[in-house]
Amino acid sequence: METPQLNVDTQQVAKKRVIKIKKTAPKTEKKEEVPQTTETIETKQEDNKTSPEQTTDEKEQVSIIPSSRIKNYISKEKLNKEMDTLIESIKGSTDNVDLSKVLSEEYQKKVGSVIKEKEQKNEEIKLNTIVVDVLAKHKYKFSNNSFKVLSVFLDMIVEEITLNAMSELVKNKKSIINLKYLFTNEQSTSPLYNIYSKLNTYQTEKNNQSSTPTESAESTESSESTEEPTEQEPEDKSGKTINFEFYVRKICNKLKLNSEEFNKIKVSDKYQKFCSNLILDFLDRIVPLTKIVLEVMTTKTITELVFETILKVQLFDNEHLTELLDELHKRLKN
Repeated sequence: METPQLNVDTQQVAKKRVIKIKKTAPKTEKKEEVPQTTETIETKQEDNKTSPEQTTDEKEQVSIIPSSRIKNYISKEKLNKEMDTLIESIKGSTDNVDLSKVLSEEYQKKVGSVIKEKEQKNEEIKLNTIVVDVLAKHKYKFSNNSFKVLSVFLDMIVEEITLNAMSELVKNKKSIINLKYLFTNEQSTSPLYNIYSKLNTYQTEKNNQSSTPTESAESTESSESTEEPTEQEPEDKSGKTINFEFYVRKICNKLKLNSEEFNKIKVSDKYQKFCSNLILDFLDRIVPLTKIVLEVMTTKTITELVFETILKVQLFDNEHLTELLDELHKRLKN
């Protein structure tokens, strides 16, 4: 072990003496390479420390529309809303709950069986606590990645609608996405047209556009607001506590990078709200279908398979089915 150290020292001494002699220049170059290699090794080690965090974030972000926001809407506003409301009312009550008034016969039996078990074990019986525990166990549950299926699919819907609108704007030499150009030349052959064209928001706006007198292009654009929304949106007039306007604009901004012509286009507030309401309409259709699928599967746990099955049902007669599912899976794997 000591011998290599002595060789290194002698080399270093020789290095200092040879600096003045031109013949030994190649030796100094070789010795200068040693610290360079150690520096590159250290740099790679530093890079390795930061790269796992970056790749983790990238893997989690598979869509612009966040899956967490979709989960909040479906779980809190739809599937588990009644159960959560009942649980909170029982928790806030100081009196024992009247089972016959608040629970169905099915849940009364479940509570009764728990009470019997506690009596047999001589355990303390707190009726309200037992009821809350029974109800909580029978709420709808979700796997970690289940809602990513919906968030990616909704990204695809908004992208398709927006690209069609932008192309129509370019043809008409306009600069603001407004609802007029969505219906000027409908792209009924688009892969996802049969999904979003049947939604209430789309049908209502289509009827409005056909019955509204034609305005001049200048007056239409001048009346459109393009104010940037914030991520935390207030409750809108329809009573919805969740909307997706902020994320609709983010999708539009991403698509604007596709070409120089698109890059000049602005997004109106009405268009953002329109797409946001389309998303909510779509999710409202998903909820009853989810209940049906779960009933057939005899489970209350929602997985990726559940939502993917629902999408396949809605797309079963779509000639682009394979293409759409391939794109969905590709994005989910990113």
